[in-house]
Amino acid sequence: MGIGIEMKSSRLNEGVALLLKLSRYLDELDKDESSVWFRKCADELQKGLGRKQLLEVCRSILHSLDNGPVRIPDLYFAHPDGSPDIGRTDAYLETIRAVRRFARGGVPPWSFFII
Repeated sequence: MGIGIEMKSSRLNEGVALLLKLSRYLDELDKDESSVWFRKCADELQKGLGRKQLLEVCRSILHSLDNGPVRIPDLYFAHPDGSPDIGRTDAYLETIRAVRRFARGGVPPWSFFII
């Protein structure tokens, strides 16, 4: 059993819920491709993955949060008049932090050095 790789089903269910919540936020931000991708990750988690597959999904989640032309945490919500919607943006960013915590729980710190 590897450190941090095995997850209880309740933790996996929490991860699925977080990914779906993030996906809904991304839909609202018109980031459809990213939204679909995170929904796909949630679907993968619901399948009951083995250690290796869980590690791969969690690595992919962590990688996708900080890569691309526009980093997902750099997006924000705005009111119809264009002013920042701080409350919704804070909730969105908290969801990202929770997704990150979940994904890090499935990725042992040493695993990024394994090829």
